[in-house]
Amino acid sequence: MRIAEFQSLISERRARILRQASLFSLTALAIVVLAGAALAAPETRATGDDYRVQPGDTLEVHLWNEGDEGHDFVVDAQGNVSYPLVGVISVKGMSIREITERLTAELSKHLKRPRVSVSVKAFAAPADPTAVAAKRVFVLGAVAKPGA
Repeated sequence: MRIAEFQSLISERRARILRQASLFSLTALAIVVLAGAALAAPETRATGDDYRVQPGDTLEVHLWNEGDEGHDFVVDAQGNVSYPLVGVISVKGMSIREITERLTAELSKHLKRPRVSVSVKAFAAPADPTAVAAKRVFVLGAVAKPGA
């Protein structure tokens, strides 16, 4: 084997090792980023227990195992919504988690293991526009003035 062939072989092996090291580094970085996102997720879901639904709110409900794209339901003046198969249910003063559990329980009478998700799509307009109720908002990512 000549020196030129030997140097070429060494260069190829070095390049392969560098590619493998780069791939390993990218994989490790992806795992760290995904782990961080998973740890942050419970904080964002916790707000579902803080907010209490009120008349005029618009709820978006997804029934995932039925291929549902999601439907909007406006909470009426009495605090009720009408959902197919379930009928009229009172949601006034309930948290998003409580509504999800209630719909899941009611739909379980008609469907096998329903997977339901509920979110507030729009909040009710305050009766007095000058008195805006405080709502907690969380922002993820870079912001100009943290804590402002």
